[in-house]
Amino acid sequence: NVNSANVQSILKVGAYITQTPIPLSNMGSAVGKTGAKAMINDIVGSPTWGTTAVGGGGSTYPVWSNGSNWLIG
Repeated sequence: NVNSANVQSILKVGAYITQTPIPLSNMGSAVGKTGAKAMINDIVGSPTWGTTAVGGGGSTYPVWSNGSNWLIG
């Protein structure tokens, strides 16, 4: 999980923002985290934007929380 103690190692801010990709299982539940975003490095296949993220694969995609699930996008 992301917390203030490790945020500098995960996020780099300059002319743009970069995020260190992490496994989906490290994100924990999406419940109550509406709007949270992350880069995930173990997404299965080539998912469509807005679909529920599934970990355990080898693709890197951005995800966001709708308050219930981690979604691709």
